Amino acid sequence: MDPPTIEPSAKQGLINVKDFAVKGEAALDRLAAGGPAAGQSGVSFSRARAEFTRQNGQLTIRRAY
Repeated sequence: MDPPTIEPSAKQGLINVKDFAVKGEAALDRLAAGGPAAGQSGVSFSRARAEFTRQNGQLTIRRAY
């Protein structure tokens, strides 16, 4: 993805990510505390998908799971 710019027309896209971890996010660490991977750094995910629109220097994410 290119760096954000001021553009008059919207650019739409879809991102799919597999097998990743989010590290250093306190809210996720609190949710995962006491789970099967307690004490592990970060929270692992098998998949993420999100539709997005980029326009006027803003990135809007929708329909994400």
